[in-house]
Amino acid sequence: MAKDPTARILLLEKHLTKKVDSFNPNPLLELVSLARHAEPEVVHSAVWALHRVFIKLVGDGRLGRAIFKENSEDDEEVDLDEGGGAVRDWIMKRLGEYVDILGGLLRDSEEGLRVGHLVESFRRILTLQSSAVPLLFSLLPSLSLAASPPPGPAVIHIPYIRLVIRHLLFPSASLRGSKVQKGSLKTVAEYQVEENEGVLPEDVANTVQEDFWAKYDDLRWAFFREAV
Repeated sequence: MAKDPTARILLLEKHLTKKVDSFNPNPLLELVSLARHAEPEVVHSAVWALHRVFIKLVGDGRLGRAIFKENSEDDEEVDLDEGGGAVRDWIMKRLGEYVDILGGLLRDSEEGLRVGHLVESFRRILTLQSSAVPLLFSLLPSLSLAASPPPGPAVIHIPYIRLVIRHLLFPSASLRGSKVQKGSLKTVAEYQVEENEGVLPEDVANTVQEDFWAKYDDLRWAFFREAV
């Protein structure tokens, strides 16, 4: 892995989004791993790069109708000779891992990774640098469009919104800095928010309520449909 993780992220994103005849999704493994980096700046860069990559993959039809499968064990590079179905399922596994990373960031000790914060640019302009909350919801429009393309009626992508709701109702630990031990990810205590286990931080809950539930009727409908 390159000494500069941010530079490596840019290279991986470029590879995954460039126009080529023979698409190879295997760099997603390294990019997902970088999204679990210990440094907040690296995590921020990686989760946004993954967002752009998955938006393109969905738009290119690489995920088909995007049905998530549980208990998938394919955590090695995919054999491109296995065919489109196997590659598509493998990419879906990586998408599920990405969503789990975002869900874990809802309980990260770094506020900027949870809900965002104002940063001052070199032009002394304050801009919002946001992360986990908006990114969790940002894939939903593209996935919904892929699942119900025009001219049919627009239908919200229920399998994906279920993942989002699960992370909101049953928040998990931040995966920042986590390492694989005995087949599972061991989390780092110092990167967890100071809240009781399984509790959604107040700033996250307020952001979800104000920026999503309060503004979008279809999201409220999906929440009550799936959560009740």
